Amino acid sequence: MATQLNSLIVRESTEIIDERNILVALTEDQRISFRLKGMKSGVVSIPIKELYETLMLGTQLKAKPISIKRTVVSSDEPMISLNRLRSLNATTPGSIEALAKLDSIIVELLEEAQSKKV
Repeated sequence: MATQLNSLIVRESTEIIDERNILVALTEDQRISFRLKGMKSGVVSIPIKELYETLMLGTQLKAKPISIKRTVVSSDEPMISLNRLRSLNATTPGSIEALAKLDSIIVELLEEAQSKKV
C-alpha cells in the first residue's frame, strides 16, 4: 500500500560519488532531487512525471513505417526555404555585421520571390 507524496522524504543511497553518498529526496511538489551528502550546492532535480515519461519513452519506441515523397524542384526554385535559411542565419553565432548583411540579402530574395507569385 502506498501513501501520497505530500511531505518531504529524504533517503541516503549506498552509492558513492566523490567519496560522498548520494541523497535522494522526494518533494511535496512532485519532484525527485539528488545531491551529495554534506554539500549544499549541486542539487539536481526533475519532476516525477517528466522522469517517468522519459524512461517510458525508451521502452515504447517502435519502428513505424515511413514514406518518403520526393518533389522535383524546378531550376528557378531554391533548394532550401529562404525562411528556413533566414532562421538559421539568425541563430548562428558570428559577427553582427555579417549576419545582418546576409539577413538583408535573404529579405531581398524573399521580397523578390513574393513579387513573382503575385
